[in-house]
Amino acid sequence: MLTLLLYGALGGLLVLLPYRLIVGGGYTPTQAGFALLPFSIVIGTASGFNSAIPRTRGLIATVLARAVVAASVVQLTSAFHTAALLTERSR
Repeated sequence: MLTLLLYGALGGLLVLLPYRLIVGGGYTPTQAGFALLPFSIVIGTASGFNSAIPRTRGLIATVLARAVVAASVVQLTSAFHTAALLTERSR
């Protein structure tokens, strides 16, 4: 059940966040794509490390590790965009 909720939230994030950035944030489609680039890089890098976890720690640890990685990437992306918006508004 946790996996279903996690991937549902990630799917919603990857579909709806670009629309929110373009319509609400005034980003161009290219800027919205680049805004999600840290997310893609970290998820792609962490997936290689996460493939060894089920063999050594078990399935529950794998789901939790992936949830932590996804949550930290969302937090990193949010902090990055908040800092960018504050910098842009202070100009």
